[in-house]
Amino acid sequence: MSTGGKITLGVITAIVGIVALTYLGTAIGLITLPARVVNEAATPEKVIFNYEYFHQQYQDIRATSVKIKTAYDAMNMPNLTEEQRTTYTTNYIGVQNYIQSLTAEYNARSKMLTRKLFKDKQLPYQITVTVDKGVVNFIEGE
Repeated sequence: MSTGGKITLGVITAIVGIVALTYLGTAIGLITLPARVVNEAATPEKVIFNYEYFHQQYQDIRATSVKIKTAYDAMNMPNLTEEQRTTYTTNYIGVQNYIQSLTAEYNARSKMLTRKLFKDKQLPYQITVTVDKGVVNFIEGE
């Protein structure tokens, strides 16, 4: 084989080797990805944060149900001016929107792998909230 042919073969071999090593590195990265994710998600600080988050969010949802009842009762008080009734109605609608937001965030985080692993099993997996005339109904699902 001529010198030019050897150089060409060497260049081709080097390119094939670089491409092969790149794919090998990517494959190894994909294989070790789950372990790296768990190690990142399982730091003591994150475990405690996620555990406490679900308890706090659950209690916030429960406390907001009381605020909804109070807002409903205020909105329906007799002898209110139209301006007062409008203010109380706006508050009632706002607190209903707030409980829906709290619930949606709780449910979304419950589905996140890196968060649900550290959620207290005594808490519901998902929560559905409905409001009827100031009464909040909870459906807690597994």
